[in-house]
Amino acid sequence: MTDPKIREEALRFMQRNKIGVVTTISTISGSSEPQAATVICLVDDSFNIYFATMTLLRKFKNIEKNNNIGIVIGTDHNFPLCVQAQGKAEIIKDPKDVMIDFFQKHINLLEGLPTPEWMPLIKMKETEMAVVKIKPYWLRWMNLDVKNAGKEMFYQIIPS
Repeated sequence: MTDPKIREEALRFMQRNKIGVVTTISTISGSSEPQAATVICLVDDSFNIYFATMTLLRKFKNIEKNNNIGIVIGTDHNFPLCVQAQGKAEIIKDPKDVMIDFFQKHINLLEGLPTPEWMPLIKMKETEMAVVKIKPYWLRWMNLDVKNAGKEMFYQIIPS
């Protein structure tokens, strides 16, 4: 079982880092090719990951037909940490209240990012929005920080 301190460190990292890349399997073209997309995500205390998307986008259409999904949250060369996860995606059927809560609590995140005008979140119409919940069945924390030298680089969080 993973040390509770490591689990907490991974969770806090995920909650601080709002940008991830999701990977879905193409169901539109019939080719079953992987497709990647950048998302702004939120993470609850149970490691569930949420993101908003427009219902007309490929990732949404892919998830409707195949709910297997992968996501990476983090890293850059200055901050060598990331979380990699695989799970099942669930489209929240009636996102209206969830979306209001999502934006009210986290709109300041959008304002703090360097170029918010490119973000589809800001431009979404309520009728085109959906929230996707990822329930990970596999999640790994990678810590390559020099402060972690001599320790494990990979920690299995889910399953623990």
